[in-house]
Amino acid sequence: MARVTVEAFSHVIADRHEMFPGLAAEVVATVFDQLADLVARGDQLHVRGLGVFTTKRVGGRTVTHPTTGVQYEVEPHRAPAFRPADSLRKRTRKATAE
Repeated sequence: MARVTVEAFSHVIADRHEMFPGLAAEVVATVFDQLADLVARGDQLHVRGLGVFTTKRVGGRTVTHPTTGVQYEVEPHRAPAFRPADSLRKRTRKATAE
């Protein structure tokens, strides 16, 4: 499995659409910034064929630090979540079966 950086992703966009790499990097950065802003506000972003970016509620609980054994309370909060589309799940399964 390859690890792709945002810079490499931007270069792919630039090559496919005959754009300057700097402009493609700006576009990619803007898309990711907007995605992060939407999720931080609690909104959902539905991307057809990819999935839904959203937040989920995480309840408060008592946790134990694994090294020290000290217990402390974690407040209820919201965490980012991603629910993949069925087409992405199927595509992923097909790719891993090969």
